[in-house]
Amino acid sequence: MRIDVYPTPDSLVGDLYGKTVIVIDLLRATTSITAAVENGCRMVVPVVSVEEALICAEKFDKDEVLLCGERGGVLIEGFDLANSPLEYSVDRVLDKVVITTTTNGTIAINAAKGAKNVIIACLRNAAFAAKAASELESDIVIICAGTQKKYSMDDILCAGAIVHHLKNLGEYGLCDLSITAQKLYEEAQGNIDKALLGTLHYEKMRALGFYDDLKFCFEQDVCDTVPVFVDGAIVKMR
Repeated sequence: MRIDVYPTPDSLVGDLYGKTVIVIDLLRATTSITAAVENGCRMVVPVVSVEEALICAEKFDKDEVLLCGERGGVLIEGFDLANSPLEYSVDRVLDKVVITTTTNGTIAINAAKGAKNVIIACLRNAAFAAKAASELESDIVIICAGTQKKYSMDDILCAGAIVHHLKNLGEYGLCDLSITAQKLYEEAQGNIDKALLGTLHYEKMRALGFYDDLKFCFEQDVCDTVPVFVDGAIVKMR
């Protein structure tokens, strides 16, 4: 078995058929989705556009659905929640259908539709996501969301955490980016903040004042919830 890491959905090469895909948008979509699933939402429906989100919401009663997401890092006008994982608390999301659209993350999730299994991961659940993926006994493809179709180091560091845990669970062949991601993570795992200083997406989050979000996103292996994308919706792995 092998692990291939791709820096953006556009960089994907080959067929995903029969493979397990792990999708990462560390800052902040997959961290927020994991928080929503951990805190008891009924499902998360990831869509690419604002228009698609509005159409999807019409399928549900108004009191059971939350419209969520961001553009440019901030709340979409008229939506209920933005993309801060701290917003997805039990009192907000319990038993709700969360429909979300984000600049990068929901595009990456939808790019994985052809895979046999799709797992949603972040640093908070990295060890548990890796264990779940290893138990599926297939080749693993890690899709990083990137930032506006470009390489994003925060996602690569998270991919490295997944590779690190997977290598402790079994024998895998690694592509060059898998090796690079693992090495970057193992050098930075004690201080993710410092490792990301100066990088585009991290500095944008700081400029927007999302310091508490960053602290939350950088917590490692504290959440055993593993969300999976099945038939267009994200639910907790059973």
